[in-house]
Amino acid sequence: IHGYCDNDTAAAVFRAAREKKPDVPIWQTEVMFMPDGESDPTRRCARMVLHYLWSLGQGVERYFWHGGEHEGYYRKPLPEFAALATLWTLARGADRLQGPMAGADALPWLDTYRLSGADGRTLCVIAAPAGGAEVKIAAAAAGEALALDVFGGTLWKGDAAQAPAIPCSGLVYVLS
Repeated sequence: IHGYCDNDTAAAVFRAAREKKPDVPIWQTEVMFMPDGESDPTRRCARMVLHYLWSLGQGVERYFWHGGEHEGYYRKPLPEFAALATLWTLARGADRLQGPMAGADALPWLDTYRLSGADGRTLCVIAAPAGGAEVKIAAAAAGEALALDVFGGTLWKGDAAQAPAIPCSGLVYVLS
């Protein structure tokens, strides 16, 4: 699918493609996000990562992002490249999208995704609304956990039950 459209339209196109050719993998062959007046790179990165995870939830098997050339492409790549690379690195071994994280229905202001792997590893991705929120690591993990920001910076490492609430204005990854 090579479309520039909103998520509702994209979901309808994915469904139609799946109905016509159920055995053919669906690829999102081009997605492009412009800053759209959003000056906070953390928020832009969160939006990009969430769209990628949303696409996985729609059954997309490959995802290609176009648009980095607006900042000189490889000479000065957009922060979104780093954010997606962080997600892809963390998701190794936890590569099956399970849906929202457990208990997410009690947190309707947060967008959450949970990925799991055959090795028992879990990755929760938690996105705060534009105004920010506090994230409780214990809601996303049990036992030893590692909480990271959108670019992979460590926010917390240790027993999830002992973790303080972490202020979040973009994304928090919780790996356990």
